[in-house]
This record gives sequence, C-alpha cells and structure tokens, in this order.
Amino acid sequence: MPRTARQWITVLWPAFLAASALELVVFAGFDPQDVNLFGLSLEPERAAVYSITFLLFWLICAAAGVVTRTMSADDRPSGDEP
Repeated sequence: MPRTARQWITVLWPAFLAASALELVVFAGFDPQDVNLFGLSLEPERAAVYSITFLLFWLICAAAGVVTRTMSADDRPSGDEP
C-alpha cells in the first residue's frame, strides 16, 4: 500500500469511528423531527438529517486528525539519520 494511502487511512478510519460514536450520542437524546428554527417547524426527513450530520461529524473529526498528523509529522525525509 502506498505511504500516502496509509496516511489517509490512519486519519479517516479513526475519524469515522469517532463520528459514529458522536452520532449515536447526539441522536440518542435528539429527534430531528422536533427541530424548530425561530418558531417554524422544519419537519426534515430523519434519514437526511442523520446522513448530513454524520458527514459533518466525520469531516470535523477528520480535520482534527489531519491537523494532529500535520503537527506531529517529522520534518526530516524518511532516509535521514540524525
């Protein structure tokens, strides 16, 4: 497996798991059908809300992983010795 693909997998898989757990926690106590925006009932489709929210959670978790990976990256090329 190429190194770049492995790096993306090491960021996206934990982000997927974190987004899944966050989705479970949020929607255990929140029903998308109960959304009121400034007194207006939006009545969104549950599946659409679950999908969009999951993708947003995954994007946020992946962004945090990319920032962490970037900040912890070694600046030396892989073949150099100190």
